[in-house]
Amino acid sequence: MTRVLLAFCAFLALSGCRQYWNEDLSDPAIKARVIHAFKADSALDISHVDIDVHAGTVTLSGIAKSDEARERMRRLARHQHGVDQVDNNLIVVP
Repeated sequence: MTRVLLAFCAFLALSGCRQYWNEDLSDPAIKARVIHAFKADSALDISHVDIDVHAGTVTLSGIAKSDEARERMRRLARHQHGVDQVDNNLIVVP
């Protein structure tokens, strides 16, 4: 019984990680995921936002419409797979 339980736990742990095994962690792929996340949020205006990625660090620069939008973009970028750090250089211009 213990072996079955351990095997099941191992299966659950590995199946949760499986989605990342083949995921592209290159800078262009990370940038694409960040852009996709920003575009999926209809409340964000990213027309004046620049996104640069270097070695897992995302740099956001440009203009955000509010403090909330600035923080939302930082959080969305940080939660993308492969992002280690976000340098948020966005300025707020309502």
